[in-house]
Amino acid sequence: MKIKDEVIQAVRSLGYKGKVEIATASYHRLIVWVDDVRVGIYDLDKHTFVD
Repeated sequence: MKIKDEVIQAVRSLGYKGKVEIATASYHRLIVWVDDVRVGIYDLDKHTFVD
């Protein structure tokens, strides 16, 4: 599974709908927004949101 697909699936499972945007926060951590609203930080090692 691609990283973007993994993050989108996690966002959808939380009930968010809309355009997902991703930016690098630090090593293996991504900042995630849905429709310009910050959802949190996604950890690629834990495969979940940590913020």
